[in-house]
Amino acid sequence: MTRQRGPCTWRTAAAALLVTCAPAASATGLAVTVLSGGQGSVQVAPGATVPYEVRGELTDALSGGLALFSLDLAFDGGSLPAAAPPAGAPMSSFAVPAGVNNPQGFGGVPGPGGLLQVGGGQNTLNNSFGPYPVGAVTTGVAQPGAAVTLAAGQLTAPSQPGTYTLSVARVVANVIAPGATGVPVWKVEPAGPGPLAPLVIAVQSPLRHAAPRRPARARR
Repeated sequence: MTRQRGPCTWRTAAAALLVTCAPAASATGLAVTVLSGGQGSVQVAPGATVPYEVRGELTDALSGGLALFSLDLAFDGGSLPAAAPPAGAPMSSFAVPAGVNNPQGFGGVPGPGGLLQVGGGQNTLNNSFGPYPVGAVTTGVAQPGAAVTLAAGQLTAPSQPGTYTLSVARVVANVIAPGATGVPVWKVEPAGPGPLAPLVIAVQSPLRHAAPRRPARARR
């Protein structure tokens, strides 16, 4: 437990934010899908590098958009390196310094069989004194019909042929409350997990190439 004090602190802080800022529960959920090259299932060679992206979309438009998320990734084919930090808007608003994330990084903490607590939260408290979060809140993130890439990374396919999955678990999220203006802070509400869809990775047996035929000898 001592090693994971940082991630646990982040998860606890996120839960506290949900409770203190949102006494009423929201029906909104965060649907999460894992894709590779835009597909939910891929066929690869043993040991291949497989890029993936985690896509998120809210289940309704009743809120002002995603404010915070944290999720775990589980891979039954081996270990996972940390996901990449956000490359640009809108997810840069969820990572240090504009936002706040787990002390080990936005890309999560590698553990046995997966990653813990990928993600972060926006500066909904309008902090301007500490080093972070210091960014402006981006509204409308992940509204229905406008899914966003929450995180992206890559994994190494197992050397053994078979079917493996990269799946999502323990989704924690909150959304900007309807009508919130950000004065003095952005009110938020909890969002439950919506449908969760894994990436299926089929590792194929290497093809055996037939030995080339020798040319027939000419008859004398």
